[in-house]
Amino acid sequence: MYRMLLTTLFLTVNTAAFATRSYVEFGVSTELLEDLNFEISPEWRDDSEEDLTQLHTDLSLVYALTKRWNIATEYRTGTIDLGEESVDIDRKLLETKYSWKFKNFGIQTRIRYTIGENEEGEEKEYLRYRLKFNYDLDALNLKPFITFEKYDSLEADFEKNPNVYSAGLSWDITKSQQLSCEYRWVDKLHTRKDHVIVKLAYQFQF
Repeated sequence: MYRMLLTTLFLTVNTAAFATRSYVEFGVSTELLEDLNFEISPEWRDDSEEDLTQLHTDLSLVYALTKRWNIATEYRTGTIDLGEESVDIDRKLLETKYSWKFKNFGIQTRIRYTIGENEEGEEKEYLRYRLKFNYDLDALNLKPFITFEKYDSLEADFEKNPNVYSAGLSWDITKSQQLSCEYRWVDKLHTRKDHVIVKLAYQFQF
């Protein structure tokens, strides 16, 4: 187990050398009621290209309508450190996910409505559509995945409607612990200011 953990961390650190942004997340979830989970996820982000850092915390409620379908609401609070000044983060979202599984193959669809302020303090609304594919390597407790996500501004702010392509690997350390590494390319179609993100996330469920 420790060899696999060190290998995952080694690959993450080396992959991060090719990225313009690095994310590290630590998530904890617990069941409040039957089919209702509460999640808290602090996350640190570093943008070396723009010389800024971000620290925020997501507070989520997730309700399982069925085994494959859930809905969630989330509130994000935190700050963006721009060097000489900082900006408060205030974001809210509603989302729904539906999953299918065919033997070891998995497909997940997600629709998310997001409202929050950007770095200039302007309130923005988005719809985000995501499609995710994964494959279970049961013998190794590993799950490679790829995703495609499309942003759709509800305010005709087309310059900030990127396509996001991701590839990663999640590892079930135990039944209650999961570690994942994700390589994400954000393609800003209109501004051409693309950037690459590497994200390392740890999840623990009580």
